[in-house]
Amino acid sequence: DPLLNAALEELLNTIQTDEFAFLSLRDLAWDSRLGLVARTPNADARIVLGYEEFQTRFDKWHRFYRDVILIKGMDPFRSIDLRFEGNVITKETPHES
Repeated sequence: DPLLNAALEELLNTIQTDEFAFLSLRDLAWDSRLGLVARTPNADARIVLGYEEFQTRFDKWHRFYRDVILIKGMDPFRSIDLRFEGNVITKETPHES
């Protein structure tokens, strides 16, 4: 798949210079609708990276981690989507009654 190959090449080039992204993401997978998807080492939240602009997405991930995750933790989140310009879209884990 040429799209996957291009995305992986860009990802590898970007992650070599971004220690935070390298240390904070694991279990990289390809989804034909979402692009590259990862998980964090200490939670099951899905991090949606998309197909391109990985340095921009990693910068956004770092800011979100610093401003939100360090305060709320990862437990509330089921999905964190970094694909959209100017926004981080989250889906939270449903609360048990």
